[in-house]
Amino acid sequence: MLGALVLALASAAAPVQAKLYKWVDENGNVHYSDTVPPEHARQGREVKSKSGQTVEEVPPPPTEEELERQRREQARREAEREREAERRERDRVLLMSYSSVEQIERTRDQRLDTLESRINITESRLEKLRGDLERERERAAAAERSGRGDPAQIHQRVEEIVDRIERNEAVIEDTRREMDQIREQFAAEIERYQELTDE
Repeated sequence: MLGALVLALASAAAPVQAKLYKWVDENGNVHYSDTVPPEHARQGREVKSKSGQTVEEVPPPPTEEELERQRREQARREAEREREAERRERDRVLLMSYSSVEQIERTRDQRLDTLESRINITESRLEKLRGDLERERERAAAAERSGRGDPAQIHQRVEEIVDRIERNEAVIEDTRREMDQIREQFAAEIERYQELTDE
């Protein structure tokens, strides 16, 4: 009742005003005015017509927490759009690259065969190096027993062979890991190709 009376008085006192603002201060008091004081500008408010009708509700500006939440949500949506664009591009390349599951399997097998050949060559090299190592160790033992020759030189040769053996063993391990990755990659590509083509 009191609010309606205040609104009627305000309307009568200022007939040329097009609208009034209604807001509530920090103490819960309701105010009506043709302007909003700066100290209350960050609060929500209603815009009233001359007849007292609410023509607009102005919400309070977002808090810093709300802004941060909005920024995180925006970043999440952008990341999702990027992932979707990348997925569509991968699908496009997949469909352009292969005409059937069999072609994907052939490509996979060719790459695996190449890596298997690398392993076979490295294993042959390792077999020779292990033979060299055994002979050099026998030479080192014989030199120590006889006291002839330079054991230090032979031991250096042994260390060099051991180092080469370790490096070649690492090549084999890395190649086997690469083969596992290729199998996983092509399994995923075959599954996706089948989803896209119903093959």
